[in-house]
Amino acid sequence: QQRVQRQSLGNTKATEMATDGVHVDSAQSKAMNLQVLKRQGADVMEIMDTASHVVMYEFDILYTLAT
Repeated sequence: QQRVQRQSLGNTKATEMATDGVHVDSAQSKAMNLQVLKRQGADVMEIMDTASHVVMYEFDILYTLAT
């Protein structure tokens, strides 16, 4: 059984996703994620890979050199 779920993507028009209640089609998920990334940076062209967990660090070389 598949049902159609509508998700709003900010300023983009609502996108339909086929879902079995838990899993989302990976191509549709990748397309939605790419739209979100493009809103953050216009130079984003594609998603190379995905991960279930991501950590982002900010490195400040000036602070490191001062200590």
